[in-house]
Amino acid sequence: MCEVFRLPDMCSFRARIPKQLVVGLLCGLCLSVSACAIHPPQPTLPIREATADQLLAQLHQKESAIHTLKGLFRADLRGDGWPLSYRLNGVFWYQKPEMIRLKGFTRFGGLVFDFFLKHNRYTLSVPGERQYITGTLRDLEDNEGFAMPIRLSLMALETLLGRVVDKGDHDVKFFEEEDQYRFDVSNSSLNTLGSQVPSIRRIWVDRRNFFVNRLECFTMMGEPTVAIRAEDFRPVLNGSLLEAETFMLPFHLYAVNKQDNGEVSLSFQEIIANRPIEQSQWQ
Repeated sequence: MCEVFRLPDMCSFRARIPKQLVVGLLCGLCLSVSACAIHPPQPTLPIREATADQLLAQLHQKESAIHTLKGLFRADLRGDGWPLSYRLNGVFWYQKPEMIRLKGFTRFGGLVFDFFLKHNRYTLSVPGERQYITGTLRDLEDNEGFAMPIRLSLMALETLLGRVVDKGDHDVKFFEEEDQYRFDVSNSSLNTLGSQVPSIRRIWVDRRNFFVNRLECFTMMGEPTVAIRAEDFRPVLNGSLLEAETFMLPFHLYAVNKQDNGEVSLSFQEIIANRPIEQSQWQ
C-alpha cells in the first residue's frame, strides 16, 4: 500500500515566520522561475564588409583546405517514383578533387544503392540489378529511380563545401543585400553537374559569418530549376595533424527540384574532415 505524505499546514506557521522573510522568498522564487523560462538572447554578429574578390578568396581558401570528408546522414526523399516520403540512412565520402561515394541503407541496414563518382563518370549499384549502371552525370538524367535524389544530394554537398564560382566562370555579378551577399553566375560549369543546358546560378552568402547558406539555379529564361538551403552550421575539427583548426559546416541541407517536385532533406549526425580515406572505399 502506498503511503500518503501530507505537507504541513503552512497557516499554522504564519505567526512564526517574519513578513520580510516571506517577501524575500517569494521574490527569490519569481527570479528563479524567470531565469529558467527566459533564455538570454544570443549576441548578433555585426555585418562584415567585403568586396567580391575578398569574399571569393575567403570561400576558396576554406574549400581548398578541405581535402577529404566522411559523414553519416539521414535522408528524407519525396517526389515522383517515391511513395509518399521515403527515409533512409546514408554515408558519404569525399576526396579532392572529384571523388564522391554515396551509400544509402534502410533503417535495418540493408543496402539501397551505392553511387560512386569520379571525374564526371559514375557507377551506380542497386541490389537486385544484374549489372552496374555507368555513364556520365549527363546520362544520369535519363536514369529513373535514384537519379533525382542523387543529383540533388551532389548539389547539396557542393553547397556544403561552399563552392561558389568555378575558375572557368567569367560572367559573375556581385550584389549586396541587407544581411546577405549574392553572386549571380551565368552558365556556370558547376550549376547542373554535367548538364549542357545553359543556366544561371545564384548564391547567397551570409554577411555576418560568410557562410554559403542558399543556392538557386534558373534557366536562361528565368525559370527556377533547383533550390538548396543550408542550415545548422557547426564546427568540424580539422583531422589533419598539421593544423588544429575547425571548419563551420552545415549539418542540415534541403534541396528541391523545382521542375519535378523532388525533395531531398539531409540531416548529418557526424562529419569528419581531412582524415585519410582507405583506398578500398574507392573500389
